[in-house]
Amino acid sequence: MKTKVRYELQGKEFALRFLEADDLNEDYLGWLRDPEVNRFLEVRYNPPTKETAIEHLNTYDQKMRFFWGIYAIEDDRFIGTITLSKNPYEDSATYGYLIGNRKYWGTSAASEAIALSREYAFEELGLRRVGGGANEKNIGSLFNFKKLGFVHEGTQRQIEVIEGVITDSYTFGILKHEWEERRKHLNLY
Repeated sequence: MKTKVRYELQGKEFALRFLEADDLNEDYLGWLRDPEVNRFLEVRYNPPTKETAIEHLNTYDQKMRFFWGIYAIEDDRFIGTITLSKNPYEDSATYGYLIGNRKYWGTSAASEAIALSREYAFEELGLRRVGGGANEKNIGSLFNFKKLGFVHEGTQRQIEVIEGVITDSYTFGILKHEWEERRKHLNLY
């Protein structure tokens, strides 16, 4: 009999589970070293070793800074990560995510994981705002911000060089009441 997997947050097809050191396997490290996967991440400048990845994981206390693995429920496959960092002085947070397994690019994995973490941020943590950002060339992330109802709040002009091209980065945010309205129109879980 197959043991039921425990997830902290579960959607229709994808779920989130807090990461532990054992989860930082060669697949995970391979994602962070893959130029196509990491092209919009700071880690592209200094890909981690197993030891530095564990050190980074240990900076997440799962109280103010959360680090979940994204899993495909069908086979409990680890496919990516999502973080949420709460501002200690305000009822707000920022987030970031990575779908490392390319098989899941273009699926609902990112939007479902982001939605699950928004539910957690607003319902469990009682936050009023969540924000994030994306490079202008990161079409997938820009799509997800729009799909999930985030509002474009600003542009950081000529802030990054991506593949030799100077690019802008956009910041987005969503307020609790905006999320409550938007989630009515989503069929993610």
